[in-house]
Amino acid sequence: MTDKTGPHSRTTGLVKGSDHEATGSAAGGQQRIESREALGQRLANAHAALELAGVGCWDWEVGTTQVAWTATMEKLWGFAPGEFDGSLDAVAARISDEDLQRWQDSVKATFE
Repeated sequence: MTDKTGPHSRTTGLVKGSDHEATGSAAGGQQRIESREALGQRLANAHAALELAGVGCWDWEVGTTQVAWTATMEKLWGFAPGEFDGSLDAVAARISDEDLQRWQDSVKATFE
């Protein structure tokens, strides 16, 4: 939040899960760096837990034909490590003929 009513502007940054409020760009910038580092560590921990549990995870940038998969996801779908090229076409190629139309309809319904 920026308050421009006084002689000096004030920038306030809140870090989720924290009661601390930073005033000024230096303190706020440091908190953002620490927050990003903490987020990165939480994501790494979550990723490790998923891998240990044998659960695959994927991310699709909607509007593109590209998806990102974890190594476990590749393994679950029968790809060798690094073999998956990240395309929806590569996913479709692994789906049986009897399930392909239903999968395509599900993807299409995502946008309707």
